[in-house]
Amino acid sequence: MSKATKSFNIYAADDAPEIREILKHSLKKEDWVLSVFSSGEELVDACKTKIPDIIISDVKMPGISGHAVCSWAKQNLKSAFVPVILLTSLDTEKEKILGLKNGADDYITKPFSPEELKARVQVVLRSKNLSNRLKSVRSQLVEKEEIIALMKRGGDIKADILSPLDEMAKDIVSLRETLPLTDEQLVLIGKVETNCVKILNSLFSEED
Repeated sequence: MSKATKSFNIYAADDAPEIREILKHSLKKEDWVLSVFSSGEELVDACKTKIPDIIISDVKMPGISGHAVCSWAKQNLKSAFVPVILLTSLDTEKEKILGLKNGADDYITKPFSPEELKARVQVVLRSKNLSNRLKSVRSQLVEKEEIIALMKRGGDIKADILSPLDEMAKDIVSLRETLPLTDEQLVLIGKVETNCVKILNSLFSEED
């Protein structure tokens, strides 16, 4: 039996009806569930009920701007790591710097093609998946911390392996959170993360 495909929930906000239609057309994909809103307020309210996997927001909107939506998401949805893509008709350095300061993960200048938008979404979703996998590795290591401490006191050789493995996981998470990474770098980090899991599982499989 094949595994069920995970659905990704995408929230998008734009006050222009024609852009909302473009968003609906652009983001049609089997495993993407799109919710489109006409204001930043509506999007933020929806996030309080259900956290999306990704947010796409126009910058210039009446009421809550896209920059404010991004800032709110980064402050209130930090534990879920929700990437934010901002849409703008102003292709200026000042505008982009402001968005990045507010935590934006990507910037798309209007007009944009459906193919470009879909590609950008796929990139940030890959980044989100990697972040979640790294978080899982760190969680597994944290769960073993008490065991590691006991093994250290007993002089177990496994502790000598797990301690640097724990530090490696911390460094990987730090890299992801502090540096802009290319697709190739994300793939390499993903391989390191996978090997961390393999080592962790092999070390404790004998005890299960």
